Amino acid sequence: MKYISLMLLFCALALAAPRQLAAQDEPTLKGVVHGVYPSEEDADSKDVHKALAGANIYWQGTNIGTVSRPDGAFALERIPGYTALVVSHVAFERDTIDVPEDKLDIVIMLDRPLTLEGVDIAGDAPDTYIDEAAVINTEVISAAELEKAACCNLSESFETNVAVDVGTTDAVSGAKRIQLLGLDGVYTQIITENIPSVRGLATPFGLEYTPGPWLESIAVSKGAASVMSGYESITGQINVQLRQEQPDDPLYVNMYSNGFGRFEANLAQSLSVTDRLSTTLLAHGNYLDNEVDRNSDAFVDIPRKGQFAAFNRWAYIGDRFETRFGGGVMLEDRRAGEVGFTNSNGSLYGFELNTERYELFAKGGVSLAEGSGRSLAFLTTGSHHSFDGFFGRRNYTGAQNNFNGRAVLVLPLDEGSQHLSIGASLLYDNIEETFDGATLAREEVAPGVLAEYELKPDEMWTIVAGIRADAHNLYGTFVTPRLHVRFKPDEFSSLRFSAGTGMRTANVFAENMALMASSRDIVIEESLRPERALNLGIAYAAAFEFGEQVVSFNTEFFRTEFSNQVIINTDRDPQKVFVNNLDGDSYANSFLVQVSTELFSGLETTVAYRWNDVFTTIDGVLLEAPLQSPHKGFVNFSYQDEAEEWQVDATVVIRSGGRLPSTASNPEQYQLDERFPAYGQANTQITRRFDLLDFYIGVENLTDYRQEQPVLAADDPYGPYFDSSLVWGPIQGRTIYAGLRYNLPWQ
Repeated sequence: MKYISLMLLFCALALAAPRQLAAQDEPTLKGVVHGVYPSEEDADSKDVHKALAGANIYWQGTNIGTVSRPDGAFALERIPGYTALVVSHVAFERDTIDVPEDKLDIVIMLDRPLTLEGVDIAGDAPDTYIDEAAVINTEVISAAELEKAACCNLSESFETNVAVDVGTTDAVSGAKRIQLLGLDGVYTQIITENIPSVRGLATPFGLEYTPGPWLESIAVSKGAASVMSGYESITGQINVQLRQEQPDDPLYVNMYSNGFGRFEANLAQSLSVTDRLSTTLLAHGNYLDNEVDRNSDAFVDIPRKGQFAAFNRWAYIGDRFETRFGGGVMLEDRRAGEVGFTNSNGSLYGFELNTERYELFAKGGVSLAEGSGRSLAFLTTGSHHSFDGFFGRRNYTGAQNNFNGRAVLVLPLDEGSQHLSIGASLLYDNIEETFDGATLAREEVAPGVLAEYELKPDEMWTIVAGIRADAHNLYGTFVTPRLHVRFKPDEFSSLRFSAGTGMRTANVFAENMALMASSRDIVIEESLRPERALNLGIAYAAAFEFGEQVVSFNTEFFRTEFSNQVIINTDRDPQKVFVNNLDGDSYANSFLVQVSTELFSGLETTVAYRWNDVFTTIDGVLLEAPLQSPHKGFVNFSYQDEAEEWQVDATVVIRSGGRLPSTASNPEQYQLDERFPAYGQANTQITRRFDLLDFYIGVENLTDYRQEQPVLAADDPYGPYFDSSLVWGPIQGRTIYAGLRYNLPWQ
């Protein structure tokens, strides 16, 4: 209850804040994007204005940008030395606007609607779309898309997305994992507003540390990322954009509850302190203390949990210098295991983990010469993450101190058609984990230098080539090259190619916490080397006319090849897990095709198919990756009435069967099949919008499909065959939920 009490205190403080502070100017570029359409009564006149949602707004020559909200409003940080603002929307031709550095408010009118063989492309942008302004293959999940599902935290933000797979790691801790391009989420770099976030010891539960109502948008970049973000990205990058200043609705409240007794409260508030200084406060609390055991295996299906999180950032905007700084805290108590387990009842199997996380950040930039476009940017972030708990009779503790910093000098060349960015970075990690008496500890120091060159010879071609060199204190100096090419023959299609390498250090205990929820002994057979891989990808996106409708089509193929990988071998012996370096081939092929269109007014439809072909050499044999479905079919429907008062969303996902780790040597009653079956899930949500209030009700896993026997040997949790890590499907079954979103205007 302490987390809910703290949350209510934050809400009270926010509601009591002086309202006159919000009336001052915001220290960022704020604006509204409108589309100008020909009048239906007079086709030659242009007097119909409509707010445009989903418009891309970014500073030319940078990757700093944002997306307009449903009311067309946006807030974008000023970048010293940059005044050319690029605005694009799927229904209009791209426009570039000069915005003087002292200008902080703007109204943008796009008045050149696109046509496709005589058919006007008009209306709002899709809630999920390919960012046509980005050189890297990037899919943007907007706030409107996130509101189509419960989206209680980042791990639940991909339910209406086909590219990112989300699953539960084990049937005890309830930790969530994502997969991108067929590989575990540890190979995807997760950043928050370009600041590294979910990594290291935060990996097992880090996706649950960012509440969904805090999110403005999520940008999923597939394949090799920019060298600016470091060397750790292998399959892609997920950049989380938190809620920005709301000029008209500076206070936002979200409440959520479900049928299992989970309750959440969220707050977002923005205030302008002076005309140059502003602040944003985000707060969150959630609580569940019910014991839910729907499959009657004597283990709770959902961990009991209490969590509190708060994040506060400040922004100062000067004439040629600007900075953003702040920090956050996250506290969580998580408990699960057998029904009736308490700390005083040691005869029952229990799991408990108490987590504390603190982080600080500062970033900014300075214009080196007014109007030259030359600027110097910096970013620093530090965090402390620790936890203390146990799995049954085996204790687990961990602590990580991290620092990440970089400085980048941007130099425009050849009147803006070329840009050169050079910089330096420093990564520091001090990690120590102890599980069941075994300790893994290391201190990493990796200073690096980087350079990235962008060439845009014309409107069709954009080439970005980057390289970095890092001197690692444990693994020596290594070089990371990356290349991105975009070819855009017209406004309606684009072809992208990417190639690059990545390197990361595995955290064996934290990244495989699911194996702790078993009786397996973890055996590290040799000194582990860093993981290295090459990623190649190609993607094509287009819009075309089909009948009277305009269809968005995109397809992509990526291949990841490992030169070294830390292998988690759960096949050799079901009572042990062996950890060693790759000895043979390991690769992942990922193919996706997706089609989206508006079947009729108000009804948007997306149909997609995803195939992952993932194989790894284990004990000399090339085996299919376990516990994942190679094939995935996806259908999403979203209907909104003309008055935009009612919205109905439904998603159906069908997954193929896959391979299970071998349990052949167990006694017969504790053996599983070699493969798990195909299965399907359906989610639906209904939203009713009022002037200031949105009310929503929904059902997840509508058919109540659940994996049979998620806990192996649940009748003998301290015996040698107990294993809750063999999870491939849903555990908790049908979930009914309801909530509300409230925007409180100051006026």
